Amino acid sequence: MTVEPMSYSISIATASDAAEIAALGGSVFFESFAYSMPAQDMDDYLKTSYSTHGIQSEIQDTHTYLFYVARHDKTNELLGFVQLNRSSQEPCLKVKPPDTIELQRIYTHSKAHGRGVGSQLMTKALSYAVEQGYKAIWLGVEDNLKAHKFYLETHGFERVGHHDFTVGSCVQTDWILERSL
Repeated sequence: MTVEPMSYSISIATASDAAEIAALGGSVFFESFAYSMPAQDMDDYLKTSYSTHGIQSEIQDTHTYLFYVARHDKTNELLGFVQLNRSSQEPCLKVKPPDTIELQRIYTHSKAHGRGVGSQLMTKALSYAVEQGYKAIWLGVEDNLKAHKFYLETHGFERVGHHDFTVGSCVQTDWILERSL
């Protein structure tokens, strides 16, 4: 099956993008993890972490966060986003703050899968980190084959540890991945 090319542009998110980012982020998180936790835990997490108000507050907190959005050139539909966090840390990181930045979220719409949107968002995040003088970038991710291929094989991250990711009563173990820049 051949995937048709898709024309899109990447730009820094503004507060007006918050509702769409919240909707896409919540949808992708639900599709990815609903099987692994009680419905009430998922519901509570989505209301807290993917509310329009919460995302808007993060977009406006430019000291801590930076969002990039990918939008379809013809329809302006949100195809994906990446969120960077300048103020987070993990004990297992080889490079410690302030010399590291977290890739907190990178999500793409299912219709953008296989079209390079995720990789271009990653490239944008990596370029920003290098331009700002960070020595490393890191993220937490559930251990799965798709993530392994995208982060470890395609984008050069390495496993440096793990942490518990708690959603309500559900505790999951995420791998901490880091890449030198």
